[in-house]
Amino acid sequence: MLTLGEWENFLSQKIAYVELLGELDLTDEQVEDLGKKIAQLVIRQGQSSAIGILERSYHVRLAVYLVSKGIYGYESGD
Repeated sequence: MLTLGEWENFLSQKIAYVELLGELDLTDEQVEDLGKKIAQLVIRQGQSSAIGILERSYHVRLAVYLVSKGIYGYESGD
Protein backbone atom coordinates (compact mmCIF):
# COMPACT_ATOMS: atom_id res chain seq x y z
CA MET A 1 0.00 0.00 0.00
CA LEU A 2 1.34 3.36 -1.02
CA THR A 3 1.26 6.60 0.94
CA LEU A 4 -0.59 9.67 -0.33
CA GLY A 5 2.61 11.14 -1.74
CA GLU A 6 3.73 7.87 -3.30
CA TRP A 7 0.36 7.49 -5.03
CA GLU A 8 0.60 11.04 -6.35
CA ASN A 9 4.08 10.40 -7.79
CA PHE A 10 3.11 7.01 -9.24
CA LEU A 11 -0.02 8.35 -10.93
CA SER A 12 1.67 11.54 -12.14
CA GLN A 13 4.19 9.40 -14.01
CA LYS A 14 1.54 7.09 -15.47
CA ILE A 15 -0.76 9.81 -16.80
CA ALA A 16 1.98 11.05 -19.11
CA TYR A 17 1.36 7.95 -21.26
CA VAL A 18 -2.43 8.14 -21.63
CA GLU A 19 -4.89 10.56 -23.19
CA LEU A 20 -7.75 9.81 -20.77
CA LEU A 21 -7.48 9.00 -17.08
CA GLY A 22 -9.74 6.00 -17.57
CA GLU A 23 -7.01 4.39 -19.69
CA LEU A 24 -4.73 3.91 -16.66
CA ASP A 25 -6.06 0.38 -16.15
CA LEU A 26 -5.89 0.33 -12.36
CA THR A 27 -6.87 -2.83 -10.52
CA ASP A 28 -9.87 -2.98 -8.20
CA GLU A 29 -7.43 -3.26 -5.30
CA GLN A 30 -5.59 -0.11 -6.34
CA VAL A 31 -8.83 1.86 -6.64
CA GLU A 32 -9.92 0.54 -3.23
CA ASP A 33 -6.59 1.60 -1.71
CA LEU A 34 -6.94 5.08 -3.22
CA GLY A 35 -10.40 5.37 -1.69
CA LYS A 36 -9.23 4.20 1.72
CA LYS A 37 -6.39 6.71 1.78
CA ILE A 38 -8.77 9.54 0.85
CA ALA A 39 -11.26 8.40 3.51
CA GLN A 40 -8.50 8.30 6.14
CA LEU A 41 -7.49 11.83 5.23
CA VAL A 42 -11.09 13.02 5.58
CA ILE A 43 -11.42 11.33 8.96
CA ARG A 44 -8.17 12.86 10.23
CA GLN A 45 -8.57 16.36 8.81
CA GLY A 46 -12.32 16.81 8.44
CA GLN A 47 -14.12 17.22 5.13
CA SER A 48 -13.31 20.87 4.39
CA SER A 49 -9.63 20.61 5.23
CA ALA A 50 -9.26 17.31 3.39
CA ILE A 51 -10.76 18.78 0.22
CA GLY A 52 -8.27 21.65 0.35
CA ILE A 53 -5.37 19.27 0.92
CA LEU A 54 -6.47 17.05 -1.95
CA GLU A 55 -6.85 20.02 -4.31
CA ARG A 56 -3.44 21.46 -3.41
CA SER A 57 -1.27 18.42 -2.92
CA TYR A 58 -2.97 15.36 -4.35
CA HIS A 59 -5.00 16.63 -7.30
CA VAL A 60 -3.85 13.88 -9.71
CA ARG A 61 -4.73 11.19 -7.22
CA LEU A 62 -8.18 12.68 -6.57
CA ALA A 63 -8.97 13.00 -10.29
CA VAL A 64 -7.84 9.43 -11.01
CA TYR A 65 -9.87 8.10 -8.09
CA LEU A 66 -13.04 9.89 -9.17
CA VAL A 67 -12.69 8.70 -12.76
CA SER A 68 -11.96 5.15 -11.62
CA LYS A 69 -15.01 5.09 -9.34
CA GLY A 70 -17.10 6.31 -12.26
CA ILE A 71 -15.80 3.50 -14.45
CA TYR A 72 -15.79 0.64 -11.94
CA GLY A 73 -18.82 1.75 -9.94
CA TYR A 74 -21.17 2.46 -12.87
CA GLU A 75 -24.38 0.45 -12.75
CA SER A 76 -27.01 0.95 -15.45
CA GLY A 77 -27.35 4.72 -15.31
CA ASP A 78 -26.75 5.21 -11.57
